[in-house]
Amino acid sequence: SETYTCANASVAYLTQRLVLSAPAGATVDFTLRIGAPKIEKYPFATSLVLPPVGSPAQATRAAERFITPRFSPVTTLSKMLRGRTAPGIGTISQNLFQVDDGTSNNRFSILRNLDRSLSLRAYIANSSVLNINFGVVADNTDFALAFRAAANDVAVSFNGGAVVTDTSFAMPPGLIYERLGHAVTSNEWFGTIRDNHEFPTLLSNTKLQALSAQV
Repeated sequence: SETYTCANASVAYLTQRLVLSAPAGATVDFTLRIGAPKIEKYPFATSLVLPPVGSPAQATRAAERFITPRFSPVTTLSKMLRGRTAPGIGTISQNLFQVDDGTSNNRFSILRNLDRSLSLRAYIANSSVLNINFGVVADNTDFALAFRAAANDVAVSFNGGAVVTDTSFAMPPGLIYERLGHAVTSNEWFGTIRDNHEFPTLLSNTKLQALSAQV
C-alpha cells in the first residue's frame, strides 16, 4: 500500500496505473496477478471493495459493520480488547465495542471521544446510567484494555494502568446484539481490532491490569 499527498490544491481526480520497464533487448518472463486495486481518501481506509460489473469501473458501499447476535440477553461481561486507533478522527466519536437491544435505547459501549479519550458508556431507555473516562489514546496508536461489567460492579484497566471502578451501575436490559467497530447506525471505529476476547467469569482487578498490559 502507498500513501500520497497531492501538493496541488486544485487536483480533483486520481487514478492508478502500473508501469513496467526493462532494458532494451532483454528477455523477461513474469506473471502478473492483479485483483481489485482501490484508492480511498486518507485517513479512513477500509477493506476490499469488490469491483463492479460493467462500466464505469467504480463502486461505493455502506460502512462495514460486524454484528454478532446473542442467544440470551447479556447480564454480565468480561472482555479484553486490543487494537490500533485510526490515523484521525472526524466529527463524531468512534465506537470500539457495543452490546445493545437492537436500538440505541439500551446499550453498553466503549467510545473514543473527539478529545481522544476512551470511555465506558451505558444507557437505559436512552438515559445515561454510566460514563467513565479511563484513558487517552493518540491517533495511529496501539492500545489494550480489559473490563468487567455487572450490576453495581464495573471496572476497567487501560494499558496496564490503575483500575477505574463504578459500584452504582445497573446493566441495561435486553442486550442481545454485540457490535464491533460501530454503534447501531454510525460511529465507525475506522481503526483496527486485533483481539476481542470474552471471558466466562467476571475478572478480578489484578487480572484486568495484567490483560490490559499486553499492548
